[in-house]
Amino acid sequence: MVVDLDTPNPGDAPPQEWVLPGITNGADLLAELAARAGQPLPVDTYTVQTGRGGLHLYFTTPSSGETMGNSAGRLGWHVDTRGGGYVVAAGS
Repeated sequence: MVVDLDTPNPGDAPPQEWVLPGITNGADLLAELAARAGQPLPVDTYTVQTGRGGLHLYFTTPSSGETMGNSAGRLGWHVDTRGGGYVVAAGS
């Protein structure tokens, strides 16, 4: 499972619900979501910077056999998950 934290393109403003001080990209938004949930930011995992300056956070999937799919923007602005698709391998 990869959490994909993107950086915006020039002129790409967050939706009104995420126009908050300090929210400039997906990493900022994930920190806000974690704070709202009373949870620590999940940074203790394998992480790589993407070519455009975003981040991919890699996690193991649950062993319960639960299917975890992709989400494009469902968690928030520039916060996606990749659990059934693909990501470009780190370092490529």
